[in-house]
Amino acid sequence: MTSRPDWVDEITMNWLEAKSIRWDLLIMRSTGDYGKASEMKTLAVRQLREAGFEPILAIDDHPRNIAAYTKLGIETVYIESGYH
Repeated sequence: MTSRPDWVDEITMNWLEAKSIRWDLLIMRSTGDYGKASEMKTLAVRQLREAGFEPILAIDDHPRNIAAYTKLGIETVYIESGYH
């Protein structure tokens, strides 16, 4: 899950492949959505749960997103990016 807009999906998938990062589902922000990333990710987690999935770990570089995942009961790993 990323708050990158969906119009950079190909760039994102190429980056994941170049870094050998395994992924099963890519959830991205809809074009035109300029809301907070934490709100977008909270909604996405709720939709995943409604579909029968249970996220067990979130890795993120923004403290607000970490707080949102924690509030949803998901274990988190904070990665310092240097720009938050």
